[in-house]
Amino acid sequence: MGADVSTIDLARDQAPVEIERAVDDANGIVSEDRPVSIRFVSQAEAATLSLRKASAREGTLRLVDISGFDLSACGGTHVERTGAIGVIVALSWERLRGGSRVTFACGGRALRMYRDAVAGGVRALSVLPGELPAAVDRVLVESPKASGRTSRACRRSWLRMRGHGWLRTPRRSGAFASSSSRLRDGMWRD
Repeated sequence: MGADVSTIDLARDQAPVEIERAVDDANGIVSEDRPVSIRFVSQAEAATLSLRKASAREGTLRLVDISGFDLSACGGTHVERTGAIGVIVALSWERLRGGSRVTFACGGRALRMYRDAVAGGVRALSVLPGELPAAVDRVLVESPKASGRTSRACRRSWLRMRGHGWLRTPRRSGAFASSSSRLRDGMWRD
């Protein structure tokens, strides 16, 4: 885990919808507060188990077991229960060497980023938090090329919230699509 954000490299390129689904599944496991146990096994015993990924290490392996979900060889630090992780938010993702790198935040860090993004949008548009998505859509639709301070602050907050997955991109309706639908792969497309 990094000081503010962390990354994970995945072996294959992931579509945004797959990343969102994985984050939702991970948050489900976190909310279930499952026990996390650690045990040590020989390489021969590990070969008989359903590890998520076979280990190239020799000798005794340290296994981390998230009850009913994952069994992996890992030497890192782990929580005792999944609930200790807190909310998980994918901040961005990029293609990397035939796979994907996902940048994410967890727990209090993710909550602080969310609060900062919402507070910035609320201040810029003088609206309540629940009114923010509609207010930002209205500003971007009415003046998508505006260069004023409010528009820039609004756009930055909007992009942070959309990029963090806290707001979903609206569906197209009829022949019109809101300007917010131009956010693709965590990047604003004009």
